[in-house]
Amino acid sequence: MADASHASFLPPIVTFCAGAVIAAPLFRRFGLSAVLGYLAAGIVIGPFVPGMVTDAAAIRGVAEIGVVLLLFIVGFELQPSRLIAVCVEDRQAARHIAEIAPPMCASATCSGWRSRPRMASWRGPI
Repeated sequence: MADASHASFLPPIVTFCAGAVIAAPLFRRFGLSAVLGYLAAGIVIGPFVPGMVTDAAAIRGVAEIGVVLLLFIVGFELQPSRLIAVCVEDRQAARHIAEIAPPMCASATCSGWRSRPRMASWRGPI
């Protein structure tokens, strides 16, 4: 297995792009979402099914790049005015957001608190 610092990202990226180019139009032709096509292509090509790409380190790096690009695209397409209009127009959606936000903030705070470095003693070094 190749070292992660020397792994080439080009072959897995080309493989996943080719799978996406084939799967997305196929799923759209059947009336399904293109995102389902992307997921199906990732499952078929990935390392857990006997697929084309078997280097887990290279896939991990490509997956991290993919998540960053996905978040960029979502942030680029999200318009705050539309989100506010949906919340004003649909009181039920605003209520659901208000119900979900506090537990999410609490869990993020608790997970951050739990992952902080532990001290040997609560009094600190003497």
